[in-house]
Amino acid sequence: MISFDKAKRLKGLNLEWNPKVGDLYKPKYSHNPFIFSLDTLTLDNTEIKIILQTIKEDENNIWFPSLDQLLDEIEKRNFMWTTHYVNFNKCKYLCVIYEILNNGMLSMDDERFHGDTKEDSVADALTWILENNKI
Repeated sequence: MISFDKAKRLKGLNLEWNPKVGDLYKPKYSHNPFIFSLDTLTLDNTEIKIILQTIKEDENNIWFPSLDQLLDEIEKRNFMWTTHYVNFNKCKYLCVIYEILNNGMLSMDDERFHGDTKEDSVADALTWILENNKI
């Protein structure tokens, strides 16, 4: 799970959240995030969609994207990524991103992001992409 500060930063950069069952989010009134889960035996798809839309529309909710959601967002923005366990200088994970150029080739320049968790290093990479308008 990414840190609260990283989740809040991504929200501030307008990362689109399409809520689904299993997502982590933190409502304003709680100190801890919740896992969105439902008893699907008692709710139909329409009711589930209404609940998810209500959660999404509440601007006070902070979404904690999962690792696969973060990586999908990086790929949507024409970047290739790799992650490595490095245990370097107290940081344990490295995420390296390469921009995919218009001709389909990879940029020779890479960007590197270190973090205590794989999720945090990937969240930093996505934050860099969003901050640098690499959309």
